[in-house]
Amino acid sequence: MKIIYKALLSTMICSVAITANAQNKNDSTFSRQILVERDYTPSLQDASKINTMPDIYNPVMPKQQINFLSQAPSIGLKKNLLGNADPGEIVTDIDFSKKRGYLTFGGGTNANLDGAFGYQLLNTENDKLDISANHNSTNGNVDYESKDYFHTKAKAKSMDNRIGLGYQHKFSPAILSINAAYFNNSYNYYGNPYIINYGSAEDVEAIGIDRDSKQNIGSFGVGAGIQSREDGNNELSYRINVGYNTFKNKYGPTTGVDGAKGEQINVAADFGTDLGADKQLGVESRFMNQSFGKLQFATLTGAYNSLSVVEATPYIRFDGLNWNLKLGAKIGAAFDNENTFNVSPEIKSSVAFADRNVFYLNVIGGINDNTFLHILQENRYVNPLTRIGHSNTVYDALIGVKVGAVEGVEIDAFAGYKQTKKDHLYLSTSPFDENDNITSSWGNTSTPVYADLSTGNIGASVKTGLIPRTDLSATIRGYFYNVKYKDGSVPSFFSAAPSEKKAWGLPSFSVDVRADVKVLENLSVSMDYIFKGGRKTYFQGLGAVSMNNINELNFGGSYQILDWISVNAHLNNVLSQKYEEFAGYTLQGFNAMGGVSLKF
Repeated sequence: MKIIYKALLSTMICSVAITANAQNKNDSTFSRQILVERDYTPSLQDASKINTMPDIYNPVMPKQQINFLSQAPSIGLKKNLLGNADPGEIVTDIDFSKKRGYLTFGGGTNANLDGAFGYQLLNTENDKLDISANHNSTNGNVDYESKDYFHTKAKAKSMDNRIGLGYQHKFSPAILSINAAYFNNSYNYYGNPYIINYGSAEDVEAIGIDRDSKQNIGSFGVGAGIQSREDGNNELSYRINVGYNTFKNKYGPTTGVDGAKGEQINVAADFGTDLGADKQLGVESRFMNQSFGKLQFATLTGAYNSLSVVEATPYIRFDGLNWNLKLGAKIGAAFDNENTFNVSPEIKSSVAFADRNVFYLNVIGGINDNTFLHILQENRYVNPLTRIGHSNTVYDALIGVKVGAVEGVEIDAFAGYKQTKKDHLYLSTSPFDENDNITSSWGNTSTPVYADLSTGNIGASVKTGLIPRTDLSATIRGYFYNVKYKDGSVPSFFSAAPSEKKAWGLPSFSVDVRADVKVLENLSVSMDYIFKGGRKTYFQGLGAVSMNNINELNFGGSYQILDWISVNAHLNNVLSQKYEEFAGYTLQGFNAMGGVSLKF
């Protein structure tokens, strides 16, 4: 089967290249590589940057399970962009630059380091060639949120390195893009193992918990794509992408066992045609296959089987003078250890009324692949004994109204409801089995509990630029959940599903506030505040416990010395709050960071 997939991949890449010699639309993926924000601050809102994998292509995907930790706003100032930024954002509005490269580096407390490099090797009307690289790392002590156990602190270690290369060529009717990237991430499972203080320190350490060894994950990916140009006279618009990734985990459940390794193939093809001036008929489709090599610990788990997903979304779109509507149906199938079939609506609509007001309604769904590389971005501390299974979102509905009756002020009131079959929530796993035998080197890992999860949310956001040289925004959101466990809700190595059915780790209330101020023409400062409350978690052996509220305040600033050099500084978690993303994994308290950015 692998040979067939690889042959199919090679054939498609060759077909794309051959087609491109006769054809050429502007693929912004390549252009965005040199516009990407390079700003790592080791706090809640930037934690997801540590885990970013090679982005070979971005097919249209259904919304994933609500993960507020990765959706929190970032305080980073986009200080190293080249080219134009979107208008109307006072802090990120950057004049056009003819410079073709950037270099940024910085350091701070807890040995936090951040660096990035990018250069446009080739930039002509028809050809572009970019190279980019970045590094993030931390190596500092973290005090655990709970002091009731033998271990009260740990060394949190992480290093993330990535290098990418991208090429784009414009043909007469189409654009060809080719990308390659290598990613390496190493980290330790430093989470609190919750071991009671008994006997001597030697007795505790003799248990064999490993919080120091660094897991290491490497991934290499290549991709190619071709799409029609918007400025052409094509009766049929199209976009075809194909990508291939390999990945490997250094360790399995113990340091003496090799980790999982595998490969992933993605193919996406979208086609559309105009039916007059105000209608478009089209179909979006994708195919994904993930497979794994032979595992040394295969007898302990049946999780690492292959997964294939096929989806197609036929649709029709209408564009009116002050309204638009997309009607479609997403039809898909997943071939896993348990095969599933899913049909979901694909409805997107908006109506403008009374000059500055917009009513919108979106209802979407689909299959969530939950691949190895995707879950690594969501939670890298997942127990190596398991692989997160796919889930099916029956529908994800969002309704709201944006009101702009007062010039300079925008209010967005919204409500949503989502139903997902066999969604996953994370439980913290002890290294011991029910007979107190060690099953893992790692003292604290995340194990999934599967449930049919219904999620509702209601809230509002406000944005304003009425204060001179200032942008303000605030969002308040409340959540409510309905959780129903499924058969086989937890992997076999976990003792039992918790009797209490909660949306483990998810909040019941959140507040996000941000302010960007352009103090002087070349001096910008920012502030953001994050609150997440009402979270509960579950640890095997301890049961259900409440998690500390996230209550974080951050400040940042950037000063442009010359058009090619700027300096920046960040003060993160200035309230020095202790909180966790996942039970036991307390994040850094107050930390500071400064750096320099160059454009050349």
